[in-house]
Amino acid sequence: MRRRSVLATCGLVALLLVGTVAAVPSPTSTGTADFQTVSAENETINRLQLQNGATGSQHTVDADLSSTLASDREQLQSRVASGTFQRQFATAESRSAQIDTVRRAIEQLRTRGQGLRTARIDAVRAYNRGEMTATKLFGTLTRIEAAAHTVRMRADTIDRVTQRHDVSLPPALAVSLARIDAEIVSLTGPLMETVAGATRGNRDPARVVTSTADGGIVLAGIDGGTYVREATRWTARADSGTNEFATNGSSPLVSAHQRAQAVYPWAFDNLVSNPSISGFGDSAIYPVRLSHAHGTLDAYFDGRTTAVFHEVHRLQLSRLPTTTVAANETETLAIEINRTTAEGPAKIVVSTPERTEPVAATLSVEDTTVGTTGADGQLWLARLDGQTVTASTARGNSISVTMG
Repeated sequence: MRRRSVLATCGLVALLLVGTVAAVPSPTSTGTADFQTVSAENETINRLQLQNGATGSQHTVDADLSSTLASDREQLQSRVASGTFQRQFATAESRSAQIDTVRRAIEQLRTRGQGLRTARIDAVRAYNRGEMTATKLFGTLTRIEAAAHTVRMRADTIDRVTQRHDVSLPPALAVSLARIDAEIVSLTGPLMETVAGATRGNRDPARVVTSTADGGIVLAGIDGGTYVREATRWTARADSGTNEFATNGSSPLVSAHQRAQAVYPWAFDNLVSNPSISGFGDSAIYPVRLSHAHGTLDAYFDGRTTAVFHEVHRLQLSRLPTTTVAANETETLAIEINRTTAEGPAKIVVSTPERTEPVAATLSVEDTTVGTTGADGQLWLARLDGQTVTASTARGNSISVTMG
């Protein structure tokens, strides 16, 4: 397995205590974006946001045959390419020829990864312009997700084959191989896996909230007792330029850690285990993983902008602070909307008017049925935006409330 450089927490603490770490530069403008991308939240972890003008919507992702076939084609092409590489490597007449075979394969994967990132950007922008339906968008994202997995698997194959033949790669080539993951890191994730599974028909239809802009995309959903949110802001990632984390006299990993502390202060104040900061070869991309009181975060910083360009949040719903933002009651029912953050999940609570007993009810948002309350009379939704929620019981009673 390809190795990444990982920051040991004890080593980090030692560096910080002796005072040898220089200050990390603030985000700099490259003329393409405002890189202050992460918004502050009260009493919970901060989150990556899109720029102004983002549009949000909710979708039920279901099976799509054309997307399934496209994903299968990606996997087939990957198996063919992997087999071709292994044959060429095994039949190479010299070590030099083997190294050349590896070099060509790595360059193909690097180009493929960059092409997939561009394809995802193009798809989201086409969707924003009204040139692509939501079904087509999810199908395209599913194909790209499948292709990204094949890139990672082919890179792993290169690593396994060279080790099996006891061939040590030149340092620069080994670094290039480690850097492949940095190209595709924002194309896969737990929520994208859910979308892909629903699109391929491998799981039940999935309800997903999207927010899109020319500069990025956010996907959010509820998975059991967990709120999952994946956000990518590609305008906060640069393809060239100076790695600012490597120019201030300290280790880039230490600089990335300092930057993460500045961006996610609540999370660092409420850590439940040591943070993990790593890198991809000599890439300027730095993954940061935090386990905190409300769940986990995987954030990806670009040292060239010092900004977060990709996030994956897994937040435990039962741990999130809520505020009641709308309520209503009748002679038979009461309903409340309890919101976590402006764009975060909302908890709907249905009970008796005295609010002493939970009530089982079917919930609809506008004209769409979204689920039923459990034994506790509650149902979590990934997002509500000024919509009307209606609860209907088996006895024929109903009540509505509108979130202002």
